[in-house]
Amino acid sequence: MAYRLAFASTASCTAGWTFVGEGVWHHAWESAAVGVGLLTMGVAGVLAALLRHTVNQVDVRTRHDLSVLAEHRRRLELDMHKRELELSQREKAMARRATITAIRLGSHARALDEARNANTALRAKNSSLMQEIEEVNDERNQLITAELTLAHDRFTSKTYGGLRAVVGSEQSHPDPHAQAGYGSRPPRSGS
Repeated sequence: MAYRLAFASTASCTAGWTFVGEGVWHHAWESAAVGVGLLTMGVAGVLAALLRHTVNQVDVRTRHDLSVLAEHRRRLELDMHKRELELSQREKAMARRATITAIRLGSHARALDEARNANTALRAKNSSLMQEIEEVNDERNQLITAELTLAHDRFTSKTYGGLRAVVGSEQSHPDPHAQAGYGSRPPRSGS
């Protein structure tokens, strides 16, 4: 379209110069005025064609730049969408990790409570066993003491009983072991 306008403007300018030349040459001012009008229209057409061509070039450049910008914007939006998706996945992963950590902490806390309870139970059992051991030791010590006392009493009663039997004590039931020991001996030669 701009080429047609440029061609028409060139034709108008040529006709205008022709009329101006004819008018000046023949002194026909009306022809010269028509030529000036055609020349003005031609110059205006050339300027319009040039302006239209410039506008078309700017429009083409603008469209190209806009398409480049649109492509860049699309890439940026895709990149932003990808980053948002990655961020969302990271947030979900962090939420999962936080949940898993909370579960682990709860499990560890429960295990710690169970270990403390078991430790308390073991201490109580240990305390009761120590008390039982002390009671058993006391009983054993009492039995040992009683046995030692009984053995001491037997030993002293056997010894004193044997001595009484030898001396001729007035014992109603002399100890047979003591008498047997002293009675089977031969008498001393010096007595």
